[in-house]
Amino acid sequence: MFGKWLKEQKPCTTAYELKIEKGKAFAFNKVKDHQIDALLEAKYGGLYHKIADNPIYAGKKTRFHIKKPFDCIYIRADAYIVLWFYVPRTPKVAYLIDIDTFGDIRTAHPRKSIRQEELGVYIDRIGHNIRKVKFA
Repeated sequence: MFGKWLKEQKPCTTAYELKIEKGKAFAFNKVKDHQIDALLEAKYGGLYHKIADNPIYAGKKTRFHIKKPFDCIYIRADAYIVLWFYVPRTPKVAYLIDIDTFGDIRTAHPRKSIRQEELGVYIDRIGHNIRKVKFA
């Protein structure tokens, strides 16, 4: 769903870490340190990433069945955590949270997790760095 939305929107190069929450609150530690570091690196210094080659095992008929677009990428781009609070049979909404803003919220929030309605308070306070996107 998010990939389809990106293809329609055609944003400039941007790095995303996608998270889905099926419970009541999103635990901040679900975004791992290496993911935060990579998003910050992409935003401020530039990030190199080699796309792994699919393995071919001896004696197997497995071949490269998924074509890679290219071997590697170097990006310097905006970086976001995309948080989707999934509730069955309700309109789909994702929050695109700037990586710096995510760090600020995680530090300022009194608990180790955040509910969707609590995130709304931060949108009101610092909304220019959090974007709410509705999916059809």
